[in-house]
Amino acid sequence: MKTITLFIMLITLLSCGSGSIGEKVEGNKLAEVFSNQNAPEGYATLFVYREERAATAFGVMRVLIDQEKIIELGNGSYTKLYIKPGKHHFKLKFYEDDYMAQEIPFNGEITADKTWLLMSDYFGETKKIVPLELAQVQTKLQPFNYQDAPQKVVATLNITNEDRELWSSFINKNSVVAMDNFIYLYPYSPYSKDAKNRKEMLIKNENLELANARKKAGAAPLIAFVTKYPQAHNKEEALKEAIKRSNSSKAMKKLATLFPESIPLMPTHYRMEFELMNIGPEEMKIEKISALLSKEKLPPGIVSAKVLASAGMYKDFSSDEIRFLQKMGIGSQVIEAMINSNTKAQDEMKRAQKDEAIMKQIKELIEKSQQQVSAQAVKNDDGNSTIECIKQKSALEACAQTTSGFFKMACDATARASFNCSSL
Repeated sequence: MKTITLFIMLITLLSCGSGSIGEKVEGNKLAEVFSNQNAPEGYATLFVYREERAATAFGVMRVLIDQEKIIELGNGSYTKLYIKPGKHHFKLKFYEDDYMAQEIPFNGEITADKTWLLMSDYFGETKKIVPLELAQVQTKLQPFNYQDAPQKVVATLNITNEDRELWSSFINKNSVVAMDNFIYLYPYSPYSKDAKNRKEMLIKNENLELANARKKAGAAPLIAFVTKYPQAHNKEEALKEAIKRSNSSKAMKKLATLFPESIPLMPTHYRMEFELMNIGPEEMKIEKISALLSKEKLPPGIVSAKVLASAGMYKDFSSDEIRFLQKMGIGSQVIEAMINSNTKAQDEMKRAQKDEAIMKQIKELIEKSQQQVSAQAVKNDDGNSTIECIKQKSALEACAQTTSGFFKMACDATARASFNCSSL
C-alpha cells in the first residue's frame, strides 16, 4: 500500500513540474525590470504573477497567451512581458493536459497606454487582469522572485468571428472614410493594420480614377467620379474641375443640386444665387419666395406677410446680395420683411441661449442623443459619413423631434457648433 501511495505522489509531482521559482532582483536589475524603457515601440508591458504558497510547493503555472505557452511560473514568482495591444486569449495550466486549462475572463483589449498585471492565486481559483500604474506593480511584486521569460514579446492577437464579421462590414463600404472610422473606433483590432493598408490603397485608386476622369471630355466623368466616391480625399479637386467644365447655368444648377458642397467653389454669380436660394425656414426659403412672386404672381404685400408669419431666420444681407435679390425680382418690401424676420429670430435665439435653464435642457438633449451614437451606428452607416457628421446628424434629429420654434433654433445652432461637420 505504501508503495502505491508513493508512486501516486511521484506521478502527481511529475505532472505538476518543478520549474525554477526565479530569484530576488535588486539594484540595476530591479530598475530594469520595473521600467518601460526597453519596451518595443507600440507594445504594452504585462506583468504576470503567481501567488506564493508554502516553500515545499514547487508545481509550475503554465501561462498561455493566444494558445501559445509563454512561460512556466514557479511558486511566488512573477515575470515581465511585452504584448501587442489588442484582444488576447489568456489561459493558465497547472497540468499538461489541455482539458485542465483555466481561462482568464478578460473581454477587454490590452492598450499600450497602460501597464497591465495578470494575477493568480496558487491554484488559479482567483485570477484577473487589471491595468495599474507601474509604481503600483513594483510595490506589489518587488518582494517576490523574478523569472526571465524565454519569450518576452507576444506579437500574436486573438481573432474572433466577431472581429472577422466587423471587419467585413467595414471593408464592404469601400471608402477612405469607412477605414478612418474603423481605425478610430477599433485602434487595437487585429485588422487595424489592414484598415491602414486598405486606406492607402483606396487613396491610390481614387487618384488613378480621377486622373482617368480628367482625360475624358465634359463634366459628366467628374460627376460620375464624385458620385462613386462621395467622400474621396480628392473630392474638392474633382468638383473644381467639374465646375470649370460646366459652361451653362443649367449645368451649374445640376452640380449644385447633386453636390451642395460644390457651391462655395463656384464663381461669385452662381455661388450667390445658389446660396441665397437655400436661405430661410423650410416652408419659406428664398427659392419659394421667388416662385410665389414670379410664377404665382402673388402681391409683394402678401408674400411679405407670409415671410413674417414664418418667423424664420434669413440673414443680414449684404449690399451685393440685396442687389442680386432685386435682379431676381424680389422687391424691397419682401427683402425688408426677410431682414425683420431674421432680426426677430436672432433676438429670440440669443435670449434662449442666454437662458441657463433652456441651454441646460439643450445640452442634456444633445448629450442624450450621443448615447445612441454607438459603434453600431457607425457600422450601419453607408461608409460616407465621418463620425463627427454622424454625431451631428443624431443631435439635429433630436432637436427636430423634441423642440420647436426659437428653442429649436437655439438647439440646432448648438448642435451645429458642437461637431466638426461641414456637410450638414
